[in-house]
Amino acid sequence: MMIKVVNAKNINPNVHYIASFARLRHRVFIEKLRWNLPLHDDASGHEYDSYDTEDATYILVCNGVEVVAGVRLIKTTQRFLLGELFPHLERTVVPTGKDVLEVTRFVVEPERERLGSVTDPVGELVVALLEYGVANRLRNFISVSYAGMERLLARTGCQIGRLGSPLRFDGRMTVPLKFDISREILTAAKARLSGLAVVAAPTERAAPVPADLPMASRTTSHAGRYPARVALAA
Repeated sequence: MMIKVVNAKNINPNVHYIASFARLRHRVFIEKLRWNLPLHDDASGHEYDSYDTEDATYILVCNGVEVVAGVRLIKTTQRFLLGELFPHLERTVVPTGKDVLEVTRFVVEPERERLGSVTDPVGELVVALLEYGVANRLRNFISVSYAGMERLLARTGCQIGRLGSPLRFDGRMTVPLKFDISREILTAAKARLSGLAVVAAPTERAAPVPADLPMASRTTSHAGRYPARVALAA
């Protein structure tokens, strides 16, 4: 499988990946979970909303031309989902800024939901998120998540914390979360997901990559049975 990062700067030749992601979202959120979402096309089987704009960045786990897992990142310097669903939270509690992005539409193909190793779509997606955060020198991710996703993220080695009390939304309990981002957390997540002992993270920092630009193309190999395959969508 391959990780692809798609945004406004490279979306034209990669629109088929965004369409595949929208179909996956429809299968999971509309057909399986029965979410009451405002925008979706049942005839074509796509799910989208008002946050699917040119400012969004998509991190996608692809099996060939099909997306089997993915996530959408939204800037917190403008309108974002957590701020709309939890308006009562103090702004001093919710981190925002150019170095904070919101994680939305975290979705995995139902047949691939198991979390056994970093080579599973869930593991690959979590590591890709952290790699993106470190490469772009982000401080935090924030997210509105369900309890089950909160537990899953904790199992991957993510350092998460609640920003407030749970709130029932569309029949399910949701929680506002904050993710810390660092090389140490990335290293620990790789180690946990690959079944290795945690090793010390390097002290040097990655070269900065603007948050609104795609990550540089790269193929890397890590210790043990952890293979990372991250590439810019061509």
